[in-house]
Amino acid sequence: MPTWPSELPGLTVGTSVNIGDGALRDPGDKGPPIARQRFTAVTDPFTVPFRLSGTQMSVLRSFYKEDLGNGALSFSYQSPITLLSANIRFVKPPTGFRSVVSGPTLERRRYVGSVELEVIP
Repeated sequence: MPTWPSELPGLTVGTSVNIGDGALRDPGDKGPPIARQRFTAVTDPFTVPFRLSGTQMSVLRSFYKEDLGNGALSFSYQSPITLLSANIRFVKPPTGFRSVVSGPTLERRRYVGSVELEVIP
């Protein structure tokens, strides 16, 4: 299983953690709404903000496209919930990174954005 590249930062301040919803809710015809467990295993999504150099942005792109087969594979990374190594998957491609500092070399460029990931049970 691939692991998160050491050239990229780990969890950062501002990481947004959510608890997956495995319940099915039905309003019913009369009385209070009914809820029941729909799944026994639910993914927990989280979003990690990053400030990356141009070189790190290239590493992230290569990791997503080549190592993970365009996000089809999961990888080992620190869970923001338990802080232990966990099985993680991209929810969507790492998009929306914007350039905040430009420069003549990749190392001098800076990009700001976030990635949406999920902990797989």
